[in-house]
Amino acid sequence: MLSAMDRTEVVRNKETLSRQPKTMNGPQTHISQWLDKTSMIQCILLFNSGSACLRQLLQSTQVWVSLAILTAAALATIDGSAQYANAHDGHGAVTYEVSEPLTEPYDKVHLRLLITDEADEPIAARFTLSVDGKPFVPSQVGDNGLRFMSVHEGKGNRFVATYARGNGPVVVPLPKGLRGTVTAAHGFEYVSSSESFEIGNGSVDCHVRLRRWSKLANEGWQAADEHVHYDRTDRRFDADWLKMLEADGLAHAHFLVLKGGNVPDIWARQYAFGSAGEAGNAKQFIRSGEEYRDSSQGHINLLGLKEVIQPISTGGLVKSNTFNYPPLFDVFRAAHQQGAIGGPAHGGALAKSSTALLDTVLGEVDFFEIANSHLYKTDVWYLLLNCGFILPPVAGTDLPNFGYRDPWQPLFGEVRTYVQMGSESGFEAWQAALKSGKVFVTSGPLLHFTINDLPVGSVVRLPKGGGPIDVVAELQSPRVLESLELVCMGQPVRVTATPSTNDGITCLSLNHRLNITESCWLAVRGTGGPKIAIEQGLSIDQHEIAHSGIIQVLVDNQPIRSTADTASLRTRLVEQQEFYRAQGRFESPDDRRRFIELFETAITKLEN
Repeated sequence: MLSAMDRTEVVRNKETLSRQPKTMNGPQTHISQWLDKTSMIQCILLFNSGSACLRQLLQSTQVWVSLAILTAAALATIDGSAQYANAHDGHGAVTYEVSEPLTEPYDKVHLRLLITDEADEPIAARFTLSVDGKPFVPSQVGDNGLRFMSVHEGKGNRFVATYARGNGPVVVPLPKGLRGTVTAAHGFEYVSSSESFEIGNGSVDCHVRLRRWSKLANEGWQAADEHVHYDRTDRRFDADWLKMLEADGLAHAHFLVLKGGNVPDIWARQYAFGSAGEAGNAKQFIRSGEEYRDSSQGHINLLGLKEVIQPISTGGLVKSNTFNYPPLFDVFRAAHQQGAIGGPAHGGALAKSSTALLDTVLGEVDFFEIANSHLYKTDVWYLLLNCGFILPPVAGTDLPNFGYRDPWQPLFGEVRTYVQMGSESGFEAWQAALKSGKVFVTSGPLLHFTINDLPVGSVVRLPKGGGPIDVVAELQSPRVLESLELVCMGQPVRVTATPSTNDGITCLSLNHRLNITESCWLAVRGTGGPKIAIEQGLSIDQHEIAHSGIIQVLVDNQPIRSTADTASLRTRLVEQQEFYRAQGRFESPDDRRRFIELFETAITKLEN
């Protein structure tokens, strides 16, 4: 038998059904499509238990046949995500707030927004509104939607994102006005779409259809935001996080705890680490991790930790620890002992003397982050590649920092990492695919890149003396594209991309034969139009970017190694060693000595 709360939920569904419009500005959509799995099962149970009220409801609305057909599928497809439920009471923490949903029925002026795919199936999506040409942010939305406020107290950043959950029309209160516009978006593989509506005295219906233009998912590519800082302190609310990832077109997100900078102590707290801290369903996954930071050594992202590595922040980022110790080398090693992976954040920037070079030469780095929403930096990564240290690129937003978004942009994964995983899923498979180099990063345009028909992450082998290679690349986007470049050893190759347009999708393509005489790496990179909201919010020049992982071309099986860049790397290591000898803050002479010895080890390894 259902509890009183369950029966109340069914009555609420009855009220919802009675308010459904017959049409939604397009082909008629059957009412049963707006019932979620739980509602269908509740209806079946009450029907079987002899609820005359529900029998009358089902007969009057002519949905019983659809419910009977769909219930078997609903029961069969409920999986691990059933432990989560929509957070109908609202929730929040230092870094965010999910607003309590609007009480329905709502009798004031409002929009009933339905967002679907091309087949008229409801789809989770982010939406933005304007009224009479001015942006409008509702204070609440109905419980088929979600209103999320991203908060960074230290920077004073606040940004509200509104979402449709993909299980029916979202009720959105409207202000006084004449005309409104809504824009819906679902990540990068769908074309964002806008619809206008007239504001009357009651309810107005609006149906936005989203068209999928990319088949990346069919090719086994999955998108991740590997750099997110939100408090996730209660498993009950994971359903909302997973739903926002789904709406923003993401399969994976790494929520990283950190300390200082925003608030004096620990923030972006996670309720658990390892498997106990995982959240997921069949398509979206969340894993707890850590951004460990030192004011001199820099910031590193640790993904897939089983427990937090203390003290989280050093070098004076928090008052409790002013020393540049332990070395990040030790932190990486501790993460690896847990089965986690790690790499420098922010392109190796945000440090007085970053140890990204040191830690890579010593073999403790698994990836290199080259982009955040506010940053795109490849020079240190290129230098390491040129010296033969092969690392995949990654990118993540660094939310709640700088949540400024244009209407077409996702909040989560505004810049993201695509990894080709095939039919695999979960963190371990993601980690393995990332380390194999099957990756590209983007803040909008999508990439395809092969050499001799081999994909990104591959090794092309040429005989002694070298020979020709055939490069094929495409950069595609529903928006304007500015450039597509072939990069060899960090330098652009003189080749012109060919533009084309098909069904509203812009494409820049390369088809080029290149003669190679010595071992090298190649990649492609591209740019799109400006990111207007971020440019205005931060007064910086930021455009959409995309960068592939690399393909190695080995001549006579010789390793990739630029003599000039290796000498430059050695010089920088010597300079950094002197910095820590003279300016590093250490609690004891032994700590300083050990730190300096790490540089000696790296320099010796480089020389050999």
